[in-house]
Amino acid sequence: MNELATKFAARAAASAISTKRYRHIWTQEQGGVTYGDGVSTWPAVYELSTSATSTALTVKVLIGATDGGGGFTAEVATRWSMAIKRVWSDKAAVSINETTGGTLKTHTRRILFEISWNDANAEYSVQCRPTPGMVGLIASIDSGADNAARRLHVEALGVPSIKAADYDIAWPLWKKTALLRDVDRDAVFHGTPNMLEWGAHDSEAVPHEFGHTIGLPDEYLTTRYNGVAVDAAIYNQQPFGTKSIMNNTVSSRGSTLYPRHFSLIATDFRDLMSTLVNPGGTFGVPTISML
Repeated sequence: MNELATKFAARAAASAISTKRYRHIWTQEQGGVTYGDGVSTWPAVYELSTSATSTALTVKVLIGATDGGGGFTAEVATRWSMAIKRVWSDKAAVSINETTGGTLKTHTRRILFEISWNDANAEYSVQCRPTPGMVGLIASIDSGADNAARRLHVEALGVPSIKAADYDIAWPLWKKTALLRDVDRDAVFHGTPNMLEWGAHDSEAVPHEFGHTIGLPDEYLTTRYNGVAVDAAIYNQQPFGTKSIMNNTVSSRGSTLYPRHFSLIATDFRDLMSTLVNPGGTFGVPTISML
């Protein structure tokens, strides 16, 4: 073993990786109605890993997936993982102060995400659904009861009302596609209508649903989270009323991550540091900074 390899080996041995699994149950109410697509609670299960000298905190989220008609394959897993990490990974850092023997030290870790699909310990499970795409979106619009309903659907997708008013069911496909090309798509387009069903080819709506797997509530029309009333200025919003990843169910474009989206992970990071990485230290309250 050469000198450089010896140094790396010695450093790794002196700073072993510590890993701990965390499990949280969340509940959410919208207007007094318990949310969760027919379930009142939902688990968030992930493993945190870091070492005493690492600059990263790895969050490995455990997710189950089954075939719901879209065919869950290694390709789908890769597509979903890439979409999730593009939005979530290495976008925030967590810092915490440690006091040991009168000496203050600050630990800072960049938060990185990994996904373990169909892990034996996964409790959150999604169905892989077909992704209808543009043709499916247009078909859903054209199935409206009348011209007024169809035009309202088009306008709801973000098309200016003056243009949406021109939409005609008799238009050729190319003309409808041109009108809808640059708008945020709906659940029909993505094949991702809720947190239990993800579209096989979806890379836009899935990052929002992923937020639930790390214990985050939706940030629209939510009144209570884990039994506690929430800040209406943040959570009691109409869909797309704020630029937040948890307020936008149709597109990761234009969404924003905030420190609050990492608060649960930060709390568990403190536990990991104080129980496994350095049990002898005294740790303060962790803080999140956006990168």
